[in-house]
Amino acid sequence: MVPPFATASVLILVGAAMFRSVGKINFGKLEESIPAFLTIILIPLTFSITQGILWGFISHVGLYLIVGRRREIHPVMYALALVSIGLLLLEHRESFREEC
Repeated sequence: MVPPFATASVLILVGAAMFRSVGKINFGKLEESIPAFLTIILIPLTFSITQGILWGFISHVGLYLIVGRRREIHPVMYALALVSIGLLLLEHRESFREEC
């Protein structure tokens, strides 16, 4: 009901406020920087906040497991990664059905 030109400026301000925390990311450790980078870059490339966040959850858990930091992963992150994988598979299945 609200026209896009009325919400555009608010979205820009919210994006700028969110982007301030990027400077606090530890880019010295790949297991911390890659999930953040994927999230940041996939949101505008896929036009979907959901896609960026899902891939961020999955890559965070996956990379921490690969480098042997599994004790630092909170159990909620395991659950979020599994739900993320499920959502991506569901979306893939739906798009495959539409093609057939």
